[in-house]
Amino acid sequence: MKDLDYTKNQYNLDENIKRYSEAIEEVGLWNSERIIFKKYINKNDKILDLGCGAGRTTINLFKDGYTNITGLDIAEKLIDFAKEYSNSNNLNINFVVGDATKLDYEDNTFDIVIFSYNGMQCIPGLENRRNVLKEVYRVLKPNGYYIFTAHDRHDPKSSHLDFWKDLEIKWQNGINEKNVECLGDLITIDQAGEEAFIHFSTIEELEEFIKEQPFEIIEHDYSYNISDESEQTKKFAGDTVFWVLRKNK
Repeated sequence: MKDLDYTKNQYNLDENIKRYSEAIEEVGLWNSERIIFKKYINKNDKILDLGCGAGRTTINLFKDGYTNITGLDIAEKLIDFAKEYSNSNNLNINFVVGDATKLDYEDNTFDIVIFSYNGMQCIPGLENRRNVLKEVYRVLKPNGYYIFTAHDRHDPKSSHLDFWKDLEIKWQNGINEKNVECLGDLITIDQAGEEAFIHFSTIEELEEFIKEQPFEIIEHDYSYNISDESEQTKKFAGDTVFWVLRKNK
């Protein structure tokens, strides 16, 4: 099974640094992201942007006036780029190297935690993803929001429904792929031509996963129901599901 070092090494590759750095200006915030963020985030909220990469969401949120924001990523080279970009553009943004499964923050620190572009699902290992959810809950203030995206394995608009249906039948019959922990784990080839781990849940599976922490699910919806997207966004990101959770304690 892939581990966190694998993920860090993959996202430190030059091809991925190029892809994610170009996305800062060429893609920017998706239309659906802007709608969701505007709905739940106030300009003075203290925000933690997990898996920020080269800073696509962090930098563009900052430019939109959400200036109390920290970007965190496990890949040192992506954070180095984000810092260089911010400094060269006179943007006073805090970027740090960190592990989303073990956050170095006190309890009840942030009003908002974001994990964009299916980032939580790109972390190998069910226990690691559980730890992310626990840590997000811990560092959120009461009534704070966790906003993230995740692919739906049963997305009715997906072109991969037959693939997943066949794989689910194999799992039901005890025929599992080697080095795969859960149904939905997949090693893909990303647009940079590099390997990338991602876990594909169903809506129902993710609801059960979320219930392991005392979050309230405020909403979830497909990105294409929220807004049409630019061609750049469609090419970069495809379709996904937005999830908004609230810490009520």
